[in-house]
Amino acid sequence: MAKKIAIIDYSLGNLRSIKKGFEKVGAEPFITNDDRSIKEADGIVLPGVGAFKSAMGKLEGKESVIYELIDNGKPILGICLGMQILVRESTEGGLIDGLKIIPGRVIKFDGEEMKDLKIPHMGWNNIKINVENPLFEGMKRNYFYFVHSYYVQTDERYVLAESEYGKKFAASIFHPEKKIYGTQFHPEKSGEDGIKVLSNFLEMC
Repeated sequence: MAKKIAIIDYSLGNLRSIKKGFEKVGAEPFITNDDRSIKEADGIVLPGVGAFKSAMGKLEGKESVIYELIDNGKPILGICLGMQILVRESTEGGLIDGLKIIPGRVIKFDGEEMKDLKIPHMGWNNIKINVENPLFEGMKRNYFYFVHSYYVQTDERYVLAESEYGKKFAASIFHPEKKIYGTQFHPEKSGEDGIKVLSNFLEMC
């Protein structure tokens, strides 16, 4: 029986491409904002392209459901903005609270090393995997597609993989004691390795 993956709908980003990605790896993905459906899923995806404040506003009232899922050991994958809202706070549009699941702050690409680079960072980048983890098993090129102006700053123990665009930044974060993962890149747009990431996440569910 196919595993059910709930893609939480908070009206940001192209959810259909994520749904298609999980369909390719044999999952039964569905887009929903219904609490009961989310609780019944085998795994949860927090998607998103857009503003941190808007995402947190759309998630209002869902925080307790997400925390309950974490306590019950359900795997969670945050993609792009979905990864950023996993951390404590963001500086985008003021200081705004995130879900506070992983320590850290979302900050904008800035500084002398960025002066000749275009923001947002948009395109393909290699990543360096810092910690052996099932999420990145079987990678061939470690080459993924990014679109973002902000990045997560967190303690190195929560950084699963790094990339570089003017400066090093967290390409993927995780909670070492829980099945909580985030990718700043878009696995659903990252070819063979990206689909493998979705497949690996599905195996954890």
